[in-house]
Amino acid sequence: MIEITPAATAEVIRMMSLGPVDANLYLTLGIGTCEQFYYQLSLTTLTNSTDLTIQVGDFKVLIDSQYRQYLENIQIDFSQDLMGGGFRYRNSQASKVCGCGNAFTV
Repeated sequence: MIEITPAATAEVIRMMSLGPVDANLYLTLGIGTCEQFYYQLSLTTLTNSTDLTIQVGDFKVLIDSQYRQYLENIQIDFSQDLMGGGFRYRNSQASKVCGCGNAFTV
């Protein structure tokens, strides 16, 4: 199960409101790779038949099936601090997390 906190939900809705209103706009949660995995969030209207779709309040989240195993039980939060605002991730599967909190190892 993916949990998106109220603060993260509010930020996603704010981001979605900046563009044209589109009922087919999704939040995409993915993973990129370099030396470690890192989280990727984006907005899209494109879907793939293998995407897992989850309804979260007023919007839908798409997860590519190849990343699903790494994103089970993740919590996504949003917060502001002295370094700026951003999404924060808590992943129970991560064995190591970098200082920025966006890159991880399983």
